[in-house]
Amino acid sequence: MPFNYYDIVTVLTIIALGLAALFFITQNVRALWILAVACIPFSSEIVVEIPIQATNLPVLFFPTDFLAGITSGFIFLSLPFLASRREKKPEVRQSKIFIFVALYFMWMTFSTVLSDNFVVSFKFLLIQLSHLLAYGGIGYYLMKQSLTEIELVYKRYLLVALLAVLFVCIVEHWILSFSHETVDRAIVPFFREHTVYGAFTAWMFVAYFILWRSSKLSLGLMAAVLFSMLALFLSYSRGGWLTAVGALLIVPILQWIWGLRRERALAVLVSAATLSALGIWYLISQGQVWLEDKLSDLLGDSGKRIASSFDVDRNLSNIGRIHRWIVAWELFKKEPVKGIGPNTFAEEYHEFKGSSMLFSNIKKLEVAYAGIHNEYLTALTEMGIPGLILIVSIYGLTLYYSFRYAFSSKEKRDRIIGLLVAVPLLSYYLHAFINNFMDHGKMAALIYLHWGAAMALEVNLRKKHPHNPLEYEPKSHK
Repeated sequence: MPFNYYDIVTVLTIIALGLAALFFITQNVRALWILAVACIPFSSEIVVEIPIQATNLPVLFFPTDFLAGITSGFIFLSLPFLASRREKKPEVRQSKIFIFVALYFMWMTFSTVLSDNFVVSFKFLLIQLSHLLAYGGIGYYLMKQSLTEIELVYKRYLLVALLAVLFVCIVEHWILSFSHETVDRAIVPFFREHTVYGAFTAWMFVAYFILWRSSKLSLGLMAAVLFSMLALFLSYSRGGWLTAVGALLIVPILQWIWGLRRERALAVLVSAATLSALGIWYLISQGQVWLEDKLSDLLGDSGKRIASSFDVDRNLSNIGRIHRWIVAWELFKKEPVKGIGPNTFAEEYHEFKGSSMLFSNIKKLEVAYAGIHNEYLTALTEMGIPGLILIVSIYGLTLYYSFRYAFSSKEKRDRIIGLLVAVPLLSYYLHAFINNFMDHGKMAALIYLHWGAAMALEVNLRKKHPHNPLEYEPKSHK
């Protein structure tokens, strides 16, 4: 990167932490949460080294990880006050999403205690718990009172910082020349590498596209759509491209399926999933060359790059993923129930990388950090079969209640609120088949924030129709 932005980020971080201390002292929880949300775009990956043996901190994101910790501390100090208040039924404990999230973290704690590397797993658990409480917990609390809070997240709290960060990344990429080889340098220090950049910009693109369609005269939203779309394209992340477009295309299909009878809807979903799996298998096994020719004719080099997503013979990125999946599977067979421990795959990778003998072109591949590149396989390997079941359940429930809120509404604004929660999550859950970013501060904050929002939608459904929340049509927000 031609210009060093670390100094600017450091100043912004100091200002943010100072404001956080002020809001903490004055007990202004909403301001503290807004600050934490507003800092997501410019939060940066900074390695902190403490010169004390066995106290090395994991890679942290400033200031989001620290703000999450401060906010979580605020929550813990407020527990006696919250316990003294009697919440009207239905309480959050009746939320299915809450139950599965609680079980997920209980199992993560159990897996951490039995982890092959307790210190690494415990650090990861603490950071994840902080993000859950700060972004998900307070987000739920605020959105339960007013569901329009999720709109304010994108229209007010994130907007300025997001546009500034994306503008810097795009300009730096332009200075360095727009190419795949320079993208990782252009996005420093805001992103680890281009796949994270792709996931983040895909998330923002679908969110702002939904909002822009409902308020086309908003210059701020239009700028956010254009900046995020350009940044997504320049991320050179095939996963980001495919999942953003895929999520937006799936929404009208899901709405059509929603209007069918339950038995027919299930049959259509099963058939669609089967056909999709067969289609991907065909493209990987026999149709990749045909797809590359067709997309190259339509989109040039970008089309060729999209087609390479299904090339498992020549594309080293794909071969490397498959290699890591094989290593992860070997580790899963070692500990199928409790897993090897949260966030410990990188520690175990080198011991089992002999599996790379299956692929001659990556025999000598050396990587400093070896993520599994699959959120589902990560849960299975690091937290065993229960971990995978719980994460898939959370993914399913958060999508179900968010889309239910949107599709059962007769009011345009309610529909937008539901889609604004559901579609960014859908884009990430699709992306999770080829990458995993729960260890990344920016993405973890957004995911937990939307889990809290989905929980608020579910509780809203249960409040208005306690006997059968599936029949409830949400009220309009005037």
